[in-house]
Amino acid sequence: HHILPCVGGVLVCSGYTLSVVNVEEGEKGTSYAIPRRISADERLPLVISCSATGEFSGSPFILIQSEFGDLYSVEVDDGGSVDVSYYATTPVGFLMAFVPYQDGTDLFVACEASAHRFYQVTTKTHSTEETQRGTVTVEFKDAAQDLEIQLFQPDDKYCGYPPNNDEDIQVESSRVLNYCDSLPSSAPFIGATNVQNVRPGVFGHLCCMSGRGTSATVSTVVHAVGFDTDQ
Repeated sequence: HHILPCVGGVLVCSGYTLSVVNVEEGEKGTSYAIPRRISADERLPLVISCSATGEFSGSPFILIQSEFGDLYSVEVDDGGSVDVSYYATTPVGFLMAFVPYQDGTDLFVACEASAHRFYQVTTKTHSTEETQRGTVTVEFKDAAQDLEIQLFQPDDKYCGYPPNNDEDIQVESSRVLNYCDSLPSSAPFIGATNVQNVRPGVFGHLCCMSGRGTSATVSTVVHAVGFDTDQ
């Protein structure tokens, strides 16, 4: 139900697993279980709502987000092996994008039910203190298979609402993401891409589109400044 480009082909997200498909050869690689909350029912499929691909400190960086707002970092090597682990939890988004900002990288989350957010990415990996390892049985077309899975306790440090004061901002920041900025939620964004040198001297630009056809609106989102819209 979700697909994105990666090393060696495309990363396919199903209800339970991730796998790399080699587009040229039409071959599907090994399946890897998507991490689950410790309290979750492993029999229920997990919907991946959105993803972001980019770079952090010069190396590829992929984040995917579930319907519960949990973010997972995904690393794919040249051989098609996948390393997926819990990263952080934010309000649920329907679109994410990495945005270069000053000397680092920010994550833009276009949220479904609250203000859109910018977070500063501090690291690619999350502390493993609150995770466990287990196995899950996944039913494939040919046969059932037992896969190793990461079980985690989600970060509860975000408040889920636009911060009102310094204390709220501290609550929303996690060990891997620091809250930076927010934008009022307007029409849902249906696509976004990074744009360089829109305004000299200002970093962090995204072109986002909302609506369809003749009523489509293109918004230039400028980190820490706001956004302009063009019909």
